[in-house]
Amino acid sequence: MSSVVLWKYFGVSATLIATGFGLPIPEEIPIVTAGAMAGRRILPPDKRAKIEQNFRERGIMILLGARFTPGIRTPVFIMSGMLRMPLSRFILADALYAIPGVTLLFWLAYVF
Repeated sequence: MSSVVLWKYFGVSATLIATGFGLPIPEEIPIVTAGAMAGRRILPPDKRAKIEQNFRERGIMILLGARFTPGIRTPVFIMSGMLRMPLSRFILADALYAIPGVTLLFWLAYVF
């Protein structure tokens, strides 16, 4: 892989992380850019099976981790939809984050 290609991927990754820290652009822009750069490369069947297994076994924990990790929230949410994660589990994970997470954010905003 050439250094130009590596810098392109680094740029997309850095932009995605920056959006998680507040860069005022939608996270979807670097995601779509990365998708266009990757072209139509498809995951090997064994890797896709492993990702699907991880979502089945630890889907809620993956979603909770994505909520607390800037820059990967949207791609993980998209992946959960692509892998047909049950809506009830997705909503449960979102509620598990929202109750303490949003409460904490509102409290911090009030205090400061």
